[in-house]
Amino acid sequence: MTRRRDLEDEISLREASLRDARREYEAGDLTSDELAEIEARDLAALARAREELSELSEAVETPTTNPSPRHRRRGLLYLSFASFFVAIVIVLVAAVSARQNGQSATGSVSVNSAQEAANWNSLAESAVASGSVVTALKDYQHALAADPTNYVALTQVGWLTFSAGSTAHKSGDVATGLAYLQKAISVQPSLPSAYLYYAIAAQSTPGNKALALRTFKKFLSLSPSAGEMAIAKPWLAAVGLTK
Repeated sequence: MTRRRDLEDEISLREASLRDARREYEAGDLTSDELAEIEARDLAALARAREELSELSEAVETPTTNPSPRHRRRGLLYLSFASFFVAIVIVLVAAVSARQNGQSATGSVSVNSAQEAANWNSLAESAVASGSVVTALKDYQHALAADPTNYVALTQVGWLTFSAGSTAHKSGDVATGLAYLQKAISVQPSLPSAYLYYAIAAQSTPGNKALALRTFKKFLSLSPSAGEMAIAKPWLAAVGLTK
């Protein structure tokens, strides 16, 4: 029981740290890069702690059940992947939003439509932070209904749809997610975040290693933020790139 209490305490502390960091960012006491670094650290620790706590709970609730090692590993893989793609959304969305705010508007979207899309994006970000990924996806889609060229919404809908499709082995959703990411790149070709998502997606799917390498190189050429680099680091190493 001591280990369970330790894990519960760590989860509470990490969640409090994330809330404090978000408040400090909104108050102007943290930059988007500083926020991203804190969130990357705390979200990774949270994923590990929650996974271990889940294992302990399963052991207590089903003491007479002995799932096969293959089945157990598969369940942990899905849990880890879910934690991973949510962490990427939370870490990168602040950087994406900050970069987008510094760009000129594209197309002929009205100020009201752009503001409506920004409001939906804000709601989606809060939903992801609370673990409500389905709600977040719907909110991002509302943002696109208001502004079909909104870079933040295109990028996040692309990544969330790709991730869900990969987890569920649905090739249609994978293709749809990639299409959204390609559109985000076409809307704002000078921003690095969509390239990072697209490169990770390419690296994660068979037969696309060369595409991943090219896209990572483009990502590196666009002066990515510290938070974006923190996410990219292990993937860059996997394709033989260092920065």
